[in-house]
Amino acid sequence: VGLGSRFALFTLCFVDALREYVSRVVLRQCREHTRNVRLTTLAPELPHAEVLISELLSEGITVSCGHSMADEVQIRRALDAGATMCTHMFNAMPAFNSRSPGIIGMLGCSSHAPYFGLIADGVHVHPASVSIAATARPDRVVLVTDAMAALGLPDGVYTLGGVRVRVAGDRAEIADVNDSFGGNGANGGGGGSGGGKNSEICDGNGRNAGSSGGNGGSSGTLAGGVVPLDECVRRFRAYCCVGAAMALECASLHAARALGIDGHKGTLEPGADADFILLDDDLNVQATFIGGELVWAKSTSADS
Repeated sequence: VGLGSRFALFTLCFVDALREYVSRVVLRQCREHTRNVRLTTLAPELPHAEVLISELLSEGITVSCGHSMADEVQIRRALDAGATMCTHMFNAMPAFNSRSPGIIGMLGCSSHAPYFGLIADGVHVHPASVSIAATARPDRVVLVTDAMAALGLPDGVYTLGGVRVRVAGDRAEIADVNDSFGGNGANGGGGGSGGGKNSEICDGNGRNAGSSGGNGGSSGTLAGGVVPLDECVRRFRAYCCVGAAMALECASLHAARALGIDGHKGTLEPGADADFILLDDDLNVQATFIGGELVWAKSTSADS
């Protein structure tokens, strides 16, 4: 189970003697301290992963496969055990191999296909790869940001969760020890998932983001995302040449379905929670409503 941009990585690896203890005691303690957890990522090749999946499901937690070197057999076992998602497709997993497709091969599932997160920021995943995934399973795309605490901050170097991160434009990379770009030493809280095991990632211009040297004083390893979801929606629409309706469903309804909460989230059907946004023709956010109440508007924000 991973948390953050490798800022903290915790792995539960069962052995037979501890399996019952972990399932009955550890997960109960976790539940007491993480009542708001509804989604977790695990590597299905770990021992007794299916047991952990079952226990997590019993606690109402959706299980996603990711940060993994699993082959297609291990992935299928995880899905059969109840996992319903794959975490940020193409990232933190082996590249596609025609003889051993791994997690990426799940894009070809004809039945019981998992939902899959997709970071359409033009940095984590090349636009062509975004389009391939969306074309293969348009009904399973869940747009995500991999956002971290640096989102919205100006370019510079920040300490987030004890790790120095260099932000430059749309990129956030692990900073070199002596990197002092921008002179920022601000502390940030939390963090989103990052490049993890797979730092061989192409940016929107086809460059290898995992090569040594990176940008200036950075390591070249992506730390997380700094492109907001509304911009990812606009880029996804452009990369895949799809309509606004599909792009927006990938950022709302599909996520709700993946979590099993589409009865009241991700929809404007009668009885739903009335959480929605107003957009202009270019999909720029103009207003935000939560529970039917206006909580933000572009005009009032500009005045404040």
